[in-house]
Amino acid sequence: MLRAITEFASGMLICWFLNVVQLGVAFVLLASTEKALPSVYVLAAALGLVQFGYVLPIYRLLWRKQRRYSAHGLLTAAFATALANAVIDYHLFGSAMFHFWR
Repeated sequence: MLRAITEFASGMLICWFLNVVQLGVAFVLLASTEKALPSVYVLAAALGLVQFGYVLPIYRLLWRKQRRYSAHGLLTAAFATALANAVIDYHLFGSAMFHFWR
């Protein structure tokens, strides 16, 4: 049982560490040039969506290597981050950000 808890926590930490790295890349782009502002916006404001681009392949890799608890922790952290990101973006930008069709 302790192994399952530590693997689950390690999967969550992997996801959140990669999110911090992604935010670091966004801020380096912002500091380097203003032309990269759309990229910075996508990397920072849409963190919850962009992260699935690297979380899903890592999830599949962990699942195939029989690290199922780590894989579930990774996916749980990704969904928690996506939900938190959506709530924060809604409060910052309002409902206009979520109008995808018009």
